[in-house]
Amino acid sequence: MPDTGGIDGTSFGAGWGAATTFYSALGAFLWRILGGAKNEQIKTLVSRITHLEADMAAERKKFEDTLDDERRRCDAQILGLTDRVKVLEAMTLGAVRQDVQAAISEQRLESRAAPR
Repeated sequence: MPDTGGIDGTSFGAGWGAATTFYSALGAFLWRILGGAKNEQIKTLVSRITHLEADMAAERKKFEDTLDDERRRCDAQILGLTDRVKVLEAMTLGAVRQDVQAAISEQRLESRAAPR
């Protein structure tokens, strides 16, 4: 048998190199097509997320302003209700005071009218 180890090894290496080059070129081509689309989707998603975050910040600011307005309005109403409670308490205590005064007066009249 003749010694063909060098020629067989060289042809195998050349075939391997050619196949590797072919599949690398094919992979690069497919990566440009698929990877480019993926990069565009990522850019679109990032811009959409940025837009949504800006919208959320604007809504949060709007709701905080509305909440501050509601708090101010409620604080004003509480102050008004506190004054109203004081007036009602004074009116109620005034009526109780009048009832007590009337009872005391009746007692005095009864004690004066009682025979001695």
